[in-house]
Amino acid sequence: HLHSDDFAEPSEAVLAFEPPVSLAATYVPEPRPVETSHDILAYYFPGWDASAKWECIRATAPVRRPLLGYYDEANVECIDWQIKWAVENGIRAFLVDWYWSEGGQSLLHWFEAYRRARYRDLLQVAIMWANHNAPGTHSREDWRAVTREWIEKYFTLETYYHVDGMPAVYIWDAQAIRADLGGSEEAVAALAESQEMARAAGHKGIAFIVLQHHVNETDAAHWEIEGYHGHTSYHEWGDAYRLAPTPSRGRFDDIVATSPDGWERRRTLSEALKYYPVVDTGWDSRPWHGPNATAFHGRTVEGFRTLLRSARSYCEQHGKPSVILGPLNEWGEGSYIEPNLE
Repeated sequence: HLHSDDFAEPSEAVLAFEPPVSLAATYVPEPRPVETSHDILAYYFPGWDASAKWECIRATAPVRRPLLGYYDEANVECIDWQIKWAVENGIRAFLVDWYWSEGGQSLLHWFEAYRRARYRDLLQVAIMWANHNAPGTHSREDWRAVTREWIEKYFTLETYYHVDGMPAVYIWDAQAIRADLGGSEEAVAALAESQEMARAAGHKGIAFIVLQHHVNETDAAHWEIEGYHGHTSYHEWGDAYRLAPTPSRGRFDDIVATSPDGWERRRTLSEALKYYPVVDTGWDSRPWHGPNATAFHGRTVEGFRTLLRSARSYCEQHGKPSVILGPLNEWGEGSYIEPNLE
C-alpha cells in the first residue's frame, strides 16, 4: 500500500518488454576457466548426499540456501555446476575431505560422481584424509592398505593434484598416526614405506602435508623427522578468537586483520617444511552445535576480498606457489562461499 507522502517527489518510470531469454540449454554450460598467478586450492566437505542432512540448515540458517538448492552430491550435474563455478573463479583444485577407518569408508559419493562428471578434466582434486575421526585405528598394515588405496584408485586420476611433481595427500592429524603406530620412529618407517610404494607405481613419491591448527616448534620438529613435505591448516583465524568479546561473538574483521600474522607464525616454525597459507571462509557453527557455539560475525564480500589480496601479497613476498581457501561448503559450520541465497 503506497501513499503520496511515501515519495519526496513524483517519479516516472518506463517499462520495456524484451524478447524472452532462451533457456534451451539442457545441461551445465561449458566452463570458461580463468588463469591465476598462483594455484588456488579449496577444501571441500562431501557431506550433503541426503535431504535429511540439510534439516539443521533449513531450520536454523535458511539464508544458507545454495543456489543449486539443497543439493545431492551424488548427482553428476551438481558436480559439473561446482566445477564450472570453481574454475571460472580461479580455483584450480578441491582438497576433498576423505574418510577411512581400517578399510571402512564413508562419504565417497562426491568422488564417485566426480569420476563421471563431464567437466572433470578442468578441476584437479586431492585427498584430505580426515583421520582424526578414527583415533586408535592406525596400524602399519592399515597404513599399507590406505596407501594402496590412494595409489590404485586416486593417483591414477589424470586430474590428481601434485605438489613439486608428487601426488599430494593432506593429513589432518599427524599426532594420531604417531600415537597409534607407537612413536615417531614408526611414523618415519610408515611414511618411508609409502614413498617406496608410490615410486614402485611410477610416481616421484608422495607429498604428505599435515594439517594442524595449534602448532609449536616441537610439532614442526616431529614433522620434519617423520617425512612430511609441508604443513597447513583447515582454518586460519589469526588472533580473532583471542580478540573476541565472547566465543560466540567473534568478528570476521579480526580474522581479516590478523591472518597475515598467523601465516607468518606458521611459516617461521620450520625452514625444512613448506607452509601453505589458508584464507578462511568464516565460522559460525550454530546449525550443528547450538546457539552458543563459536561464531565469527560480520563476514562481508569486501572483508573476504581484502583477505584474498593480503594472501596474494604474502605469497608474492615469500615465494609461495599456492594458497588454500577454507571450506567451500561447510554449511553446518558456517564456512562456505559456494553461490547461495545470502
